[in-house]
Amino acid sequence: MRIIGEAQVNVRFTAIINGCTLTLPKLNDNSLIMRGKLILVAVVTVAFLTVGICVGRGLGGSDPTVVPPTSTVIPTSTPPSGQIVILLIGVDSRTHPKPTLEFCWVITFQAGNSQYFLLGFPLDMPVPGGNRLLDYYSRGRSLDESTPFIKEAMLTLSEGNLNPQYVIVADRQLVSSLVDDLGGIAINGQTVSSQALFAFYDTIPGTDYEKRVEVQRVAFQALTEAFKRQPWSEASLTDFMQRFQEYSADASALTQLAVNGLPYTEAQFYISPTPTATPAP
Repeated sequence: MRIIGEAQVNVRFTAIINGCTLTLPKLNDNSLIMRGKLILVAVVTVAFLTVGICVGRGLGGSDPTVVPPTSTVIPTSTPPSGQIVILLIGVDSRTHPKPTLEFCWVITFQAGNSQYFLLGFPLDMPVPGGNRLLDYYSRGRSLDESTPFIKEAMLTLSEGNLNPQYVIVADRQLVSSLVDDLGGIAINGQTVSSQALFAFYDTIPGTDYEKRVEVQRVAFQALTEAFKRQPWSEASLTDFMQRFQEYSADASALTQLAVNGLPYTEAQFYISPTPTATPAP
């Protein structure tokens, strides 16, 4: 799978949870080299969160194996003028004074175009200057103080090509609400609830950033498919978007962007993580 530069996915991770087999790609840490600029192009105004994935025995059927697609190609051209860039920050709970950072994705799309792109970052992603993405988040004493530092990291990583106009800070409560209100997400023909998603996600060590971001990608793929299947009207989508009011100061503008994108039945979603790698000398 070509992502950005010359990174290859060539080793698989397999987990068995309650008798169910889940197979995911794992990046080979010894062979990854990222070359050239990180010109980042990423996903859809409505794909506001990312989660883990589990297929539990209670869902019925035989033990499934989930193999993510391996042919997604992320465009590498500089984002054109008018590109919408949304920064998605995920934490465990917004009620904590300084929540734990769990994920970071960039969402981009061109208004009037039905192609949407999303790029996820392992939290130990090296940022030019010797810091990791997680270190930028740690600079703030609170969530509000940390958010501008994450935006700064995106600008640095992309050499100024990514300047988010909108920010969404999601937590697990929002993830659960979205997944369950969409009727769960379909994995290999089985419906997975938010409870099952987090049950598996929490079995992955918090410091295994590459494995976590790859699991997030698989769940995002299923989530966007669930979103596309909904019979959205302007009224129903506007109502759906109301849940984001407390998660983004830009919620009203994002709702309008979502409505402007209707319909989504033929929309194309390109979802990929950026691997952790040491830049080539």
